[in-house]
Amino acid sequence: MIFDSIGVEATLPADRPGASFVLEGMGFATGTPNRVEVTWRSDGRRWLGLRGGPARSIADLPVHAQGRCSRILEIGPLEHIAAGLGIAGWEGWGIECEHPDIPLLDGSAMPWFASAANLRRGPVPARPFPFLEEEMEIRGTHHGRILARPATSFRLECRWSDGPGGIEVWEGGLGDLESLAAARTFIGVRDFLHVRRHGAMKGVDPRSGRLLGPAHGEDSEDLRDLARELGVDPRSPVWAGGEPRMASECAAHKALDLVGDILLWLGYLPHLHLVAQDSGHTLHHLFGRELRALAEPHGIEPPCP
Repeated sequence: MIFDSIGVEATLPADRPGASFVLEGMGFATGTPNRVEVTWRSDGRRWLGLRGGPARSIADLPVHAQGRCSRILEIGPLEHIAAGLGIAGWEGWGIECEHPDIPLLDGSAMPWFASAANLRRGPVPARPFPFLEEEMEIRGTHHGRILARPATSFRLECRWSDGPGGIEVWEGGLGDLESLAAARTFIGVRDFLHVRRHGAMKGVDPRSGRLLGPAHGEDSEDLRDLARELGVDPRSPVWAGGEPRMASECAAHKALDLVGDILLWLGYLPHLHLVAQDSGHTLHHLFGRELRALAEPHGIEPPCP
């Protein structure tokens, strides 16, 4: 990902309520510069708002998938912020931005995680989840699914069928989540050409995240043109984004997205054993809505401001 015009500011001392950092970059959808301030809260509450407007409690708001990312009140992408802050141990936080289109930065949670961890580190927010007493499965409209089983800790297994080398798997618990922070988003060249043709994702370019080559030797004139533009062999499994940062980076990024989306819905990671197969944001939010519905009657979400 290209870090055009990105800056970092932080208040000190770090370990106090009100400590904050700022990241700047080009909005994911529009390419318009945006400045995002993230503030640590010691009360466990999470809020979101636009500069100069009222802050809203995330506990009251649904999360939804829009434009290949997760949004609340049309503000997003939020999944990488939530994942980065949660992995750094921030349970309570506030986000204030200039406009709703938040930068994707390098396509991972690392800028948010590193900035938060530099200010204040703590344990990943996680809690027992006794409200799920038996196995639950949520299925998407295609072949994606999430299976949740009662457990004494949080554990996630994420499987992705279409990595550049084939099937990928990432598996780990709370102690392994920091390794997810650097996993970058990815997109296939055919999808990239489609969104570029329709004027979407203006805040990224072919080097943003990882651009994966066509599957099964697919060939067309527009694919050959893009390969020439990027100066790559069209037979390459990865057209842009360089070497993988980790093994099974696509599966790791899908795991990162799911962690971020659960944190948006609940504010913590439930003690469950999750198996996610080819899941995306729409499926994550079906699952998150079910988890919140199970938890809310028991009052374990911090009270609204």
